[in-house]
Amino acid sequence: MGLKEPALGAIATKKRGNSSWQGHVEFVVGACPTQIFLLGGNRGNAWSIAAFPRKEFTAFRWPPV
Repeated sequence: MGLKEPALGAIATKKRGNSSWQGHVEFVVGACPTQIFLLGGNRGNAWSIAAFPRKEFTAFRWPPV
């Protein structure tokens, strides 16, 4: 199910550089008016939490139960 806004635990997709088709998929762990905080892997070969500007996101999804 698509979401209009990030929700805790939702899957987020964000742009990757200037590519029109490549992106990252990570889990939402927080948000503020300007940034969204994601839990993701493959950063320095480890899991981490990082903040990204809201303008970089393309979709938020909630997996079906």
